[in-house]
Amino acid sequence: MTATRTVNLTPASYLFSLYSYPGAGQLTIPVGRSQPVQVYLDGNERIRGGLSSVTVPVVNSNVSAVKTSTLTLFHGDSFGSLTIAAQATGTAILTLPGIPSSILIVTVVPSQ
Repeated sequence: MTATRTVNLTPASYLFSLYSYPGAGQLTIPVGRSQPVQVYLDGNERIRGGLSSVTVPVVNSNVSAVKTSTLTLFHGDSFGSLTIAAQATGTAILTLPGIPSSILIVTVVPSQ
């Protein structure tokens, strides 16, 4: 006898973390500088066994103002580090996938 069951999967959610404050936040960086930011899987999750790596897409609203490193998490990871490099003055909104999504507003100011 064959049984059929429905399984509902929920995509992973990711959170930016600044100064131990997860979720939406703001960051100001002078031109020419970079800032590492921690990104956590929501809900104390870890990348499951059987996956060698997961690349987390980061949506950047202003690639002229900031450039981000690639964020790759590996088997067993619950967080990773994303480097944000300030390229030119302006504001960028970085968004991580998930329900709800996590945003980080990055303002690039002139270097002093």
